[in-house]
Amino acid sequence: MQLAQLNKLRFHLARLLRDPHGAPDREWATVVELAGALLEQPAAPHEQAFAAALQRETPALLERRLPANAAHLERLLAEAVAAAPKPKAPAEPEPDQVEQLARLLRGRHVVVIGGDPREQHRERLQEALRAGAVHWPETREDVPDILALEPWIARRDTALVLLLIRWIRHALNDVARLCDKHDKPLARIKAGYNPAMIAHEALQQCAKRLQ
Repeated sequence: MQLAQLNKLRFHLARLLRDPHGAPDREWATVVELAGALLEQPAAPHEQAFAAALQRETPALLERRLPANAAHLERLLAEAVAAAPKPKAPAEPEPDQVEQLARLLRGRHVVVIGGDPREQHRERLQEALRAGAVHWPETREDVPDILALEPWIARRDTALVLLLIRWIRHALNDVARLCDKHDKPLARIKAGYNPAMIAHEALQQCAKRLQ
């Protein structure tokens, strides 16, 4: 039986017991409606005694009168509610991938290579990843200045390099060699600027090295 309906019946039945003669028709109608709905539902083992009593006493309720054993019915209802399995506390949700990457970075620095290094893009990514800093040096897609990128990659506080290959495919091998040289994880990002997609690809490629 539905616990919410059991509790609702308990509430309205208690009101009828306090003043059966002064109860409005809608109070009786609610009790009758709830009784009918509950009797149509399967009863769990701890509800069997109440279900049997409710079956016996429903004809009286239909006639707008309290059953002779109304107090007993109320007690069985209270026992059924008390014995109902307690809802489990919701499990702590798994962190989404942006949160997972943020936990791995732990405030460290990220270098982004390629694409449009606008301030709003950089700030959005830094805020999403809770990085200590996101460095996004200017570079050209057709002739990227690899030597100018090396100091950013080589920095001690650089924890992750993101190469946006949609815009800078030609530098892929050169950037990979620099990351290998300085022992920096490199994630090749195909998805653009969306932090969720960046996190997805970065975790697939670099999660173990960031731990």
